[in-house]
Amino acid sequence: QTIDYVQLYAIVQEEMSRPRDLLETIAMCIAAQLAALHPCQRIAVEIKKLTVPIDDFSGNTAVRYEWNS
Repeated sequence: QTIDYVQLYAIVQEEMSRPRDLLETIAMCIAAQLAALHPCQRIAVEIKKLTVPIDDFSGNTAVRYEWNS
């Protein structure tokens, strides 16, 4: 069984539209919604922030959240 990527995109779009202070919170909420909709053993969500408001920093930051049943 595979995931519906249109549904996944809608979940991500909804969570990214909400103001949040932490990328970790967004990743956890995405994983929670996926777990509620699809029976699965493992979910991994990775979010990269391509531009970071840190002086003299070139690169990106990322957070990865893993959920296991």
